[in-house]
Amino acid sequence: MKKSNLTKELLRLEEDCTVASKAHFNACDRLGSVNLTLGVLAIAGAGFAGAASSFNWVTPIVIASFLTGISSALLTFLNPSESATRHKSAGDSLLEVKNDARIIRMSVGQSSECDLKLEGQLREMSSKKNAINSLSPQYSTDDFYKAKMGIRKGEADYEVDQ
Repeated sequence: MKKSNLTKELLRLEEDCTVASKAHFNACDRLGSVNLTLGVLAIAGAGFAGAASSFNWVTPIVIASFLTGISSALLTFLNPSESATRHKSAGDSLLEVKNDARIIRMSVGQSSECDLKLEGQLREMSSKKNAINSLSPQYSTDDFYKAKMGIRKGEADYEVDQ
């Protein structure tokens, strides 16, 4: 059975949203790890500096204080927690568009009048996706390739479809 242009375009929209949302979720995970690592370094450095000060260990105090300062500065400057939240929000929004496209695709071909209405909804979803893309933070190339590999491994598949 030949797929209509409307069905093909809905499938393209679903695929775009799947890849982009997964890449955003990968970025969220990566930035969450960065936030945790820097936070632990800042806390451990401060704790060690405090403990070392009770023994008057000057060199370890200086090193631990430097480590704490650098970690805290990076946490403030990079703000990985906020960036992770923005990536998660973008990924969630893209999944919403993907799900809408999938539901609409089930109605394609019922009637010409219905298809005209669905075409309008497709245009709205495409505009929504474009707006999400323009407001979202950029994910890294590594996040993108990790998303593509995960999708190839079936990470985005539904059990019911297998």
